[in-house]
Amino acid sequence: MQHAKRPHHRMKHLTLTFLVLLSFTAWCFGQETEEEHPIDIAWKHCHSLDSNWTTYGMTGCELAASEKWDNELNRYYKLLSKLMTEEQLELLKASQRQWIMFRDKELDFSSKMYYDMQGTMWGTVSASRQRSLNRTRTLELKSYYDNLTMGREE
Repeated sequence: MQHAKRPHHRMKHLTLTFLVLLSFTAWCFGQETEEEHPIDIAWKHCHSLDSNWTTYGMTGCELAASEKWDNELNRYYKLLSKLMTEEQLELLKASQRQWIMFRDKELDFSSKMYYDMQGTMWGTVSASRQRSLNRTRTLELKSYYDNLTMGREE
């Protein structure tokens, strides 16, 4: 009796797995595809150069992109601040101060952790973390800006 239930159970499992994969695939194709950001394009190009296939070169690519993201972050922060009410601006300033504190503490932690690990590649990983944090915050600020300016002529 137990043996007879097994194929049925396996079939239910396969059907459920198939439905989950189908749902995920439909969701993925339903998402809007955004254009790749120019900083990401330049970052990929930097990594594709033969001269940057060293730890030093890869770290340089990460740091250069991080600096570009930081500049872009500051640009969106200034653009946002011009569109906000006084109350919104105060909240944005407080949020940004907290984010900077988080970013700096996160980089202190990850830099120390990676520094203590064996191998020069961890310096590149640490630089990549910095780029990633700057990129994420920049895209958050850009999203706020895009939402505030939706439908407006600039």
